[in-house]
Amino acid sequence: MSETKTGSTVEWLATHPLITLGSVVVGLVSLIVGVAGSYFGFITLRSRELSYQVNPTKTAIVKSGQSSDLHVSYKGENVSTDVTALQVVVWNNGKESIRSENVLTPFTVSTAPKVAILEARIKQVNRPVTQVALDTSQIANGLLGVNWKILEHNDGAMLQLIVAGPTSVTLKAEGIIEGQEKIRPFEYTDSGFHLLLVVVGVAFMVQGVKIVKIGAKTRFGKWFGFVLGCTIMLGGLAYLTLFVGFHFTHQSLPSAFR
Repeated sequence: MSETKTGSTVEWLATHPLITLGSVVVGLVSLIVGVAGSYFGFITLRSRELSYQVNPTKTAIVKSGQSSDLHVSYKGENVSTDVTALQVVVWNNGKESIRSENVLTPFTVSTAPKVAILEARIKQVNRPVTQVALDTSQIANGLLGVNWKILEHNDGAMLQLIVAGPTSVTLKAEGIIEGQEKIRPFEYTDSGFHLLLVVVGVAFMVQGVKIVKIGAKTRFGKWFGFVLGCTIMLGGLAYLTLFVGFHFTHQSLPSAFR
């Protein structure tokens, strides 16, 4: 009887190319990857995520070496270098609020390469209750401090800086926030990646359903097909869950600062 079952199962596996060892491996891998990705995606959804984005459009106010009636002075001395205006947005991209007590080391914005910041101001805040303020005591060294009372989801500020340098100068941010590993420049996960997650998830769901249906038509492949099909469907569901996690955690610049 055992040989008959074994022979029938092998015959069933050979008859239906959807039911292969590759399907088992792909189903298990997709389930593990999808569940792990979804878990970390929703951890991000609940966590603090202070982000910043430097506007790629920079304005050259003065170009050194070019004759102009416009002259810039800083603390009574003429500035002989290029002078550039640039903007940076700082905001909480996570779902958990960032209060002043959650800032373990001061949050700073600095020029790269290091050049003096001639002027820094808050151009826009989305909510005054955040009480965003600037520490300009070190701007001559290219270092600007930024602090606040509280930043909830999508709360932040747009800062405008005038720097003694060319348009190639950019900004970087540093600081340690409780619960956040590192402050990184904001990188939006494009819609193509999101679409790929949906396509893969739906494809696995469809294949899983097919395998369950094929298995149901055989005597000895019924339970094997059911288990394998459900495993693959769970993998597909995990990818769709991963899509939801990325969709809600990796958003674009808050609408208030676009």
